[in-house]
Amino acid sequence: MKEEDLIFLQNRIDHLFRMKNIKAERFAMSKALDAPVIQSIADRMKIPAWSYQWAPTHYALMTDGVFIIGDEMATGKSVESLMMVNHDQFKHLNIGIVTKTPETYQQEIAKFFGEPSLILNEPLQQLHPKIRYYISSYDRMKNFLVDQELLLPRSYCKDMFWIFDEAHLLKNPKTRRRQMANAIVTDTTYRVLMTGTPLPNEPEEAWNLLSFLYPNFMSKSKFQTTFMGVRYTQNGKEVTENTNYQGLNRWLY
Repeated sequence: MKEEDLIFLQNRIDHLFRMKNIKAERFAMSKALDAPVIQSIADRMKIPAWSYQWAPTHYALMTDGVFIIGDEMATGKSVESLMMVNHDQFKHLNIGIVTKTPETYQQEIAKFFGEPSLILNEPLQQLHPKIRYYISSYDRMKNFLVDQELLLPRSYCKDMFWIFDEAHLLKNPKTRRRQMANAIVTDTTYRVLMTGTPLPNEPEEAWNLLSFLYPNFMSKSKFQTTFMGVRYTQNGKEVTENTNYQGLNRWLY
């Protein structure tokens, strides 16, 4: 092996170790917050939640059920989302869940709350009176639409609480996937995005997700100048160190 190949390999190994340490640190931080138990939810759960898993429910109450959960992977975001929608404030709502792993979500619903759910493999004409949770993969979101070409959502969509797991899949507003999701949440009140991709790594991508949550969210240029340290001058756009990522906490957990 050539010397330059050895150097490259060593640098790559060093990089992987650094990333592993960073991920471990973020994972620990995600689990560090000790939030109060909400007894009405705890009484409905078949398996107790960890103390840190109560935090998103408190955040949902503060944000009226519209925000982004950016916890690390393997912290139990799916369970946290189910805890949220079982709060008394949201308990009357049917739940729409879009995820890469519908079967896993279905298992979590049964395991932690003992309730039935339906995975959409075909168009859902109307809601079932005894089923509260409706789960779809991203490829089958069209089943929530009455017209795929015109992107018209079914009438029941506006009255549901929507959860989008792996929400980084919606970051590109030009994709058909994002356009279908936009249609589904039109006129809805409650929608939560979940992603295990740490937003601080690509803070500008947060704008793409926030503009999905809030249709009238600030412009991208204002977002850049307000939070990302961008300054516009006669010579064009400059990036400074005057960032304000903390300001994003009102929308990101």
